[in-house]
Amino acid sequence: MKPVMDDNEILDLLEELAESLGLEISHEPIRLDEELGTRPGGFCLFKGQRLIIVNPHASVREKIRILSEGIKHCALERIYIRPILRELLDAIPEHKPRSVVPTAERVTQDQLTLRDNDEAMEST
Repeated sequence: MKPVMDDNEILDLLEELAESLGLEISHEPIRLDEELGTRPGGFCLFKGQRLIIVNPHASVREKIRILSEGIKHCALERIYIRPILRELLDAIPEHKPRSVVPTAERVTQDQLTLRDNDEAMEST
């Protein structure tokens, strides 16, 4: 029979695991703008530090999801993780880091025109 844990116990274990992996957890309210409202949090890199930001007003389930998704950015294959947490983490799809550099698909015609104009000005 599998051990039964409540969501708060799972949240505590995920926080311990994240910290043991060198992830910093920051509990901060997140507000993007009036139209978007608040967000439960997420994983980011800030000044070289791997950080999981968790909105303290998020539900326990949202906090579990945010921490789990952040932990998935780490190499987990060779470390021991409690089976209940391993099962939870294995159910989360892999996330590829987002690039802040525009990819070919995201470069707009305006950006191409600006770049062409800049290159033309430099050659004169």
